Amino acid sequence: MFYEKELRLLCDTFKKCRVRAVAIHISSPIFETIDTGIDDYLLNYQGSDATAGEIFGVIEDKTLYRYTDGLGRCFIYLRLPAQRDTLLLIGPYVSVRPSQRRIFELGEGLGISPKNMKYFEEYYTGISVVEEGSPLFAMLSAFCERIWEQPSFAMVDAN
Repeated sequence: MFYEKELRLLCDTFKKCRVRAVAIHISSPIFETIDTGIDDYLLNYQGSDATAGEIFGVIEDKTLYRYTDGLGRCFIYLRLPAQRDTLLLIGPYVSVRPSQRRIFELGEGLGISPKNMKYFEEYYTGISVVEEGSPLFAMLSAFCERIWEQPSFAMVDAN
């Protein structure tokens, strides 16, 4: 693929900022890629074999998607050209550091017991913050312009 070095640089840069960026096949079980350890432990989450394609649905070419889950964790994904069945998945991250009160409200809303609230707080405060104006997004935008060979592209809020 003609953008292999750029993809590696992008993924390495996100990794240095403690945000996962990984290329995954559309038929891969998504929950093997996304760390669901906290979900399993605190939320009694039952693992799933759902694939990235089943979770994300139709993914258009030359489109950047942003998804925010019920915990406020953000994920970005896009279809990689020259590998039609491969996605770049970035996340989780949060766009704003949540207050103690917000973390408590989230945990309470999810039914996390007071005994486990400290674990939820440790997990949640450990998620990297990537603010909207971060240079990481400028780098991601430049990457998309290069791989899609056009100066603009669609950005979709997938919630």
